[in-house]
Amino acid sequence: MLESVREWLQERRNYSLFILHPNSRVREIFHNINDHRLFELAHTLLVLLSCSMVCVENPDLSPEIRWKLDVASVIITIFFVLEILVKVIGDGLVCGAMPYLQSPWNIFNVFLVVVSLVDIVYMMAFPYRPRILKTLKILQLFRMMRMMTESIMMNTVLEPLVDAVSGSISAVATLTIIIMFLYSFLGVQLFKGSFYYCEGSNLANIRTKADCLNAGYQWLRKPYDFNSVPFGMLTMSIMFTMDGWSDIMYNGINSVGVDQQPVLNNRPWVAIVFVSFMWLSFFLADMFIGAATESQQYFLIRRREQLWSLPRFETRRT
Repeated sequence: MLESVREWLQERRNYSLFILHPNSRVREIFHNINDHRLFELAHTLLVLLSCSMVCVENPDLSPEIRWKLDVASVIITIFFVLEILVKVIGDGLVCGAMPYLQSPWNIFNVFLVVVSLVDIVYMMAFPYRPRILKTLKILQLFRMMRMMTESIMMNTVLEPLVDAVSGSISAVATLTIIIMFLYSFLGVQLFKGSFYYCEGSNLANIRTKADCLNAGYQWLRKPYDFNSVPFGMLTMSIMFTMDGWSDIMYNGINSVGVDQQPVLNNRPWVAIVFVSFMWLSFFLADMFIGAATESQQYFLIRRREQLWSLPRFETRRT
């Protein structure tokens, strides 16, 4: 009995759902539906709509808007269920030349559809939805990523970017981290415990933390400091983005020491440390851009060579 079942399954391994022959007219129809431009257009529009619905979610939505979003969610879920059925009937589920569940993206899509179906059931049967369902629905944004990876135009951008990240950009990133670590270590030696200040009404006689607290004032820490190497790395990361780096530099210039009230222009020479890092950050940013640009150009040259190596081009040249 088991042997006959095994033979039957072996004979039908290329059948869709072990029922439809590879040359079945039904499978051909579903293949044509899947490849039709209108079907692809509807898929793209509904992916964009589902991502937009995730973005507009907020607790202050009116009941009317909430109802419209729920109806749209049901329609989108029905379409994605039909999409799965079309592809499963056309390509097969787990057996065949290119079964549906062979692709990790398709497995992920099935998971998203199951989450949406469970969400619809809760919406109809219960007055509330579990928080986990709301969180998992955010994963629908990954459908946008899949759509981007399937786009030829986006592949022209994404593929060289991935190659650059795994190659030259990773080397530049390593160099950047090393430089930031060295500067953060230097910052700890120069500014540890000195990025604090006293907040009060009369600071003329305030020199230390003790004076500040004895006067009934507050001893506060600057937003970014060099109290440790990790904090220093965070500070250097903020400076690398060139966002408020001059404020951090002036905090260093005005610093005095541990538990000391800052004094205006107390150490002007430390500006060399911050300015030199900013100069290096300019060069490092240019290196990142150059690595990405070089990878893009190399990808386009390689793609052009691949196109010219196709047989149809060889025939035209001869």
